[in-house]
Amino acid sequence: MSALPTAHNDDTIVSLATPSGRGALSVVRLSGPLSFSLAKRLAPGLVLSRSRSLASLFKEGRLLDRALLLLFPSPHSFTGEETVEFHLHGNPLLVDELLEALLSLGARPALPGEFTYRAFLNGKLDLLQAEAVDSIVRALSLRELRAAFQQSEGLLSKRLDSLREDLLACAARVEARMEFPEDPGLFQTPLPLDPLKGVLQAAEEILRASPLLAPEAESLEVVLLGRTNVGKSSLLNALLLKERALVSDLPGTTRDYLSERILVKSRPITLYDTAGLDPSESRPLEKEGMAKTLGLLEGNKLLLFVVDASLPPSPQDREIFSSLSDRRVVLILNKSDLGRAFSDEEAERLFPGTIGTVSLSAKKGTNLPLLRDLLERELLLCSPEREEELFLNRRQRFCLQSLSLSLRKAIAFAEEDAGEEFVAEELRSALSSLDRLTGRAGTENLLEELFSSFCVGK
Repeated sequence: MSALPTAHNDDTIVSLATPSGRGALSVVRLSGPLSFSLAKRLAPGLVLSRSRSLASLFKEGRLLDRALLLLFPSPHSFTGEETVEFHLHGNPLLVDELLEALLSLGARPALPGEFTYRAFLNGKLDLLQAEAVDSIVRALSLRELRAAFQQSEGLLSKRLDSLREDLLACAARVEARMEFPEDPGLFQTPLPLDPLKGVLQAAEEILRASPLLAPEAESLEVVLLGRTNVGKSSLLNALLLKERALVSDLPGTTRDYLSERILVKSRPITLYDTAGLDPSESRPLEKEGMAKTLGLLEGNKLLLFVVDASLPPSPQDREIFSSLSDRRVVLILNKSDLGRAFSDEEAERLFPGTIGTVSLSAKKGTNLPLLRDLLERELLLCSPEREEELFLNRRQRFCLQSLSLSLRKAIAFAEEDAGEEFVAEELRSALSSLDRLTGRAGTENLLEELFSSFCVGK
């Protein structure tokens, strides 16, 4: 892939900004110094003083389409450059024709993320806001989406700007003591330990309060387990509202685990359907499936222990359940439509210590809303929502952790009276980590990798 330019350039770039394929409309985005003149050449009747116009587009003298054109003069556009958006009828043939015409007139295809990159270069966004643009597109839940919008509006940037001002003031005092050793007034002033501790506390509070922006971090993981033929796959299909897993009256249909994601109240949950557990099983293939099931139980997952409530609990049920001590387990009494062989009181006595019990029928859909309510409750317990919330990607978290480490070292050197030069060096390192985080400095090698992960047209 071509490298993104590392400085401003005079290219005018173009790309489809909506998903490819047929639809109600397609949007082609054009940005750069030639944008208005190229639009005028394709739409001779276009009035450039208007911000939006319905205009006829021509290619080589023939009508191409009648489209809505939105004009954004520099610097009042997303990129900070002249920008034109062509809103066409949603036919890929029209899109290809328009792109071909614009390229023949001097535009070039945009690289992935280049529109956002230009917004960053032109000071319309800082690096954190630019990353938030990509997060808006990739968000898997409303919670992630709301946090990404807050970050695109500068929520994290404003907090870090305040933190940077305090850190610069501390660093300046230490540097002044080193630069002017003959000034007795400077040495009568102690090293800025309390302000440094305040900066450290603020940085670590951001780390504590900001979950990792990654699918595995935001999603609650839920494992369906139990002995064979108790209806685990039927329950998975019922929660997914589709036939994802094969279902049969014969035991042992599932020999490997399946994973699928669902949304509960607009928040993601990863479900695992697993091979049935049978402690007496000796066949190699079935034993391998059970080994994979047991491997899934590692980590902080919620376990849905499924039993067939139309039959008395078997010794296998009780043996499997006894191995789940100290885990978050929900007891699922499935096949309730066939009649209950034991009461809720008996279930609590036979399977004690669960965080909840749901009697349902995966086949009929009875009481599935109760299970969804329970899953929602567990989601909120694992990761409660806040009015102002941030998600950090791995790069941002690493920079903040590096900042925190440098501040801790600086404070330790100051408390040990190790010398201003050691404190100053750690404060320079802390500022460097902070500036890499916000994109002020040290990002030359990062930018291509970061923006190339964006969609083309963003």
